[in-house]
Amino acid sequence: MYALLIPLLIGCGPTPSSIDIQAEPVVKVHSLEQVAIPPVKVLAADKTVIEPPPQIKWEVLPPEVAKLNADGKSIAIVGEGKATVKATVGAISNKYELVVALPDEIALTGLEAGQILAVGQAVDTVAEVKADGEVVPEQAITWTSSNPEVLTVVDGKVTGVQAGKATVTATSGAQTKSVDVEVSATAAVPPPAPATGVDVELQMKTGSKEGPKIEMKVGTKPAKI
Repeated sequence: MYALLIPLLIGCGPTPSSIDIQAEPVVKVHSLEQVAIPPVKVLAADKTVIEPPPQIKWEVLPPEVAKLNADGKSIAIVGEGKATVKATVGAISNKYELVVALPDEIALTGLEAGQILAVGQAVDTVAEVKADGEVVPEQAITWTSSNPEVLTVVDGKVTGVQAGKATVTATSGAQTKSVDVEVSATAAVPPPAPATGVDVELQMKTGSKEGPKIEMKVGTKPAKI
């Protein structure tokens, strides 16, 4: 008799009502590295979390874009496109979309092709990795100069060393962007940009009463009272 009751007691837990996937409705991926399956909560009708959670079946389609790894805990990225990641428990399910867009461009600002720098002149260059026209954040950029004796580049800062020509290249993964630059010994170093004034507000007090305010900028004379 007790042997018959054990299976009944095991099956008397709360009935799953919904699946809460701890991920955005659309997850963007910008590399071919595998991604982890997000945490999941199986909820009862009263929104309480069922513990221990029931067995969850995962499905990733189409396989041309992504597929579930054998460990059932991660997803292998196969190619660009959109895939649906679906979690099922019994008759209920939930899903999210996986969008794979690999970087296809590096855009440079601050340095133009054929630009002429003076010896000693430095310019700051910014590189942005893009996928389908959208900026992909937190991408590592490697900077190189084809001739460090002519110009150097460190973290995007390009500095003319001596007269000549060199190519500045930004690399991120399989993407590269190069710009040809000339350094001229006769070009004048542009003057530094004027310092931005710093607003300072002074409040004068006379006895217990507050006097007029004086607004000034560093490097300028205060207005007459």
